[in-house]
Amino acid sequence: KAMKRRHFVVAMAALGASLPAIGARAPAGRLGQPWQVPAAATVEVWPSESGLDLAGALRAVAGWRIPPGARVVLRLADGVHPQTGAIDLGHPDGAGLSIIGNPRQPERCRLAWSGASEGFYAGPGAVLGMLDGLVIEQAAPAARGQGSGVLAELGGVIRCGPNVLVRGFYYGFQARIGGMISCAGTTCSGAGDAAYFAFNGGRLY
Repeated sequence: KAMKRRHFVVAMAALGASLPAIGARAPAGRLGQPWQVPAAATVEVWPSESGLDLAGALRAVAGWRIPPGARVVLRLADGVHPQTGAIDLGHPDGAGLSIIGNPRQPERCRLAWSGASEGFYAGPGAVLGMLDGLVIEQAAPAARGQGSGVLAELGGVIRCGPNVLVRGFYYGFQARIGGMISCAGTTCSGAGDAAYFAFNGGRLY
């Protein structure tokens, strides 16, 4: 228990207390290549400008090292972004990674699933520094299975800003088996079971 608590305290301290500032665009040619983000820099990636979906953008920055104090921000354009499977938050320096849509008008940035799947997933040891400004939507509730809009388990940690709306998933935000989610101020509707569910050692804040 002491080790789990220490992991959470260290992870949350690394996440910082606010949304990342507007930063410079990533240098050309860095996507898909190993790269060390400069210390204290905030670097933006707009997946739509590179013809990538969100999962593809995460793969494109998977080889980037993000030192403490630096930030990489994946900024999603307004519109509906169809999704075909869970968004796996497995970046090795994920505490410095943010996924941001439109915090002022989150309804304008919607991620839509249409089959049985989780939405955002943090598994063993994975951390996401910030998720904000978007709608996480199950567009076909009859085919949703028992998926969660935001799921952390086995030590995974996800920090959400207040401008996250989950709709139509069987579970909205689920933390289980030692997973941890910070989700104060978020909204969930249309759940099949629990909108907010902490289970078997999971923690919701």
